[in-house]
Amino acid sequence: MITGFVLGMFRLVLNVIYGVKIGLVTAIDRYTVKLSSITPTVKSQIVSGLRDVLADKNLDKVTDAATSATVRGNVNSAIETLNQGIGHDSVTKASSLLNTAKTSLESLFIGDHGFLYKLAAINWLHFCIMLFIISIGTMIIVSIFTKKPDPKQLEYTYAATSEEDKALTRSGISRWDIIHTVIILGIVVAFYIYFW
Repeated sequence: MITGFVLGMFRLVLNVIYGVKIGLVTAIDRYTVKLSSITPTVKSQIVSGLRDVLADKNLDKVTDAATSATVRGNVNSAIETLNQGIGHDSVTKASSLLNTAKTSLESLFIGDHGFLYKLAAINWLHFCIMLFIISIGTMIIVSIFTKKPDPKQLEYTYAATSEEDKALTRSGISRWDIIHTVIILGIVVAFYIYFW
């Protein structure tokens, strides 16, 4: 628990420090991904979103003049390309321009902040998976290097529960408890699927 808490809080602090920078990169990446399923409606959303990126004052605050100019130039060119049409060539060119803008930002931020920026830029769902694996690994390693609990301690675990206690616990679970549990788990899974 301590390992998971410390790593989680460390990531949260990094998110506070580098959040604006990550947000700029993520915004450009989000619109690049949307290009793969472009329609006239999606095109207007992409163009509007890219104009918001250009209007974001943080772009000038967190980058140097050369990177800001490169990003602005590429994003403007991508907008102009999309305004000319949404054919295969236009989408490919716009995607290339946006990837160049994203790479310019990432190169600057990684050059300035190195590993800490890379760690902060990991998708939060992927970080949760890594944190889960690290926590399991820590539990296994600590278990291997610590002495086995004595039988008195094991009396308070599920494995030492008597059959009567298990039956009593199961008898207290109603159909509504199961339905509510399934609904809550369904909502959690839906959130993970939607925001993945």
